[in-house]
Amino acid sequence: MKFSRYLVWNFVKMFLLVLLGSVFMFIVIDFVGNIKTWLARDIADAKDYYIAYMPYIVYLVSPVALFIGIVASVGNMSRHLEFTAIQQSGRSPFRALVPIFFVGAIVTAISFYLDAKVLPDANHRRYKIMEPMAQLRRDPRVKDKRDFVYISGDKTSWFMRMYGGANKIGRDVVLLINRDGDLAERYDARRLRWMMPDTVRLAHAEENGPVKTAAPRKNAEKKEKASPDSVVKSIQQKMDSIQREKSSASKEIVKDSIVEIKPGYWRLEEGYQRVFHKDGSVQIRHFIRESLKGKTSLLPEDFLDERQRGDEMDAKTILRKIEVQKRSGENTNKLETAYFFKFSGSMMNFIVLLIGAALAHRFNRNGGLSQKFGIGILLVFSYYVVIRIGLKMGENGALTPMLGAWIGHIIFAVVAVWMLRRSFRL
Repeated sequence: MKFSRYLVWNFVKMFLLVLLGSVFMFIVIDFVGNIKTWLARDIADAKDYYIAYMPYIVYLVSPVALFIGIVASVGNMSRHLEFTAIQQSGRSPFRALVPIFFVGAIVTAISFYLDAKVLPDANHRRYKIMEPMAQLRRDPRVKDKRDFVYISGDKTSWFMRMYGGANKIGRDVVLLINRDGDLAERYDARRLRWMMPDTVRLAHAEENGPVKTAAPRKNAEKKEKASPDSVVKSIQQKMDSIQREKSSASKEIVKDSIVEIKPGYWRLEEGYQRVFHKDGSVQIRHFIRESLKGKTSLLPEDFLDERQRGDEMDAKTILRKIEVQKRSGENTNKLETAYFFKFSGSMMNFIVLLIGAALAHRFNRNGGLSQKFGIGILLVFSYYVVIRIGLKMGENGALTPMLGAWIGHIIFAVVAVWMLRRSFRL
């Protein structure tokens, strides 16, 4: 028991030291590489960027830290013949390393949690921070779509010549509405516009109480804070959560008032509506503005979401986008590969730990610790390369998305098992 605590403490101490050092070096190198960008930006942007970047850096370097930690701690004990003494006492070296494997499983679980819950929002924040500068030129994000078809799950089909994600306006729109498997309505319009809530009603929290009104502003600064843009922005933030639940209305208590907010809706402008009756007749009507309330549950992000990369979406969001793209006839290999990698990516931590244990636990006079360390580093970085090759092959269709996400882990899991059998004589 004492040996297990001693072994685990040496490993954890070395792992944390390497992890913190790797994170620090990663940040310094990235900061120097983007120094021109940060000189033109406020220091708060750099701080927010690296705070958001930190979880991804930890996720990325933890396999290397695990490998160096076990090679340095266990290899040093092996060099001082401590494992030889354990083996002479009749205890299996593999069983002696089980506590370290348990710690590796915990690190793998934490890495999986980061990838599932923390990284999507953190990556989205850092992409948005860097977007206005040089990174936008290197990796532009889609702001509009042209000549696309969208088939939704609420029995509506859309065609647009152009849709702008920033202003949420579509042009030259054709909307088909199906009921009971038959075409019921068709809309042809010059514009499609997302409308903000048209009703915001304030009422005092106390029943039949008076409505509280804001006190007059005393200076221009306070007026600016209460500008219509800021009010609209705050309302939009509330709307996002309401629309996700697809509720018709929401009541939220804010201090002493209740705010009742109706969700946004789509509005067609300047077009024609055709209603197809069951007797074969068609009714045509011209309209200037036509509300689509109750006819579709689509949100602006269904057409064009701000989150466009797999590493800034959680598994549920990826599945939703895959379903949307399949209905529209688009290629989903890239998103499907990202979805399966959500479950496979964290396995690298445990597999690398097994490789390090196989290399480090035996003392060899002919090959020192530095030789094992070099072999291990070569294997770890080869592991990274094979993973990236597998992901690209999955995205391009050379492999199935599931196999592309798992192929690197399968190959190196086999290597790790072979090395363990050879080293521990299992």
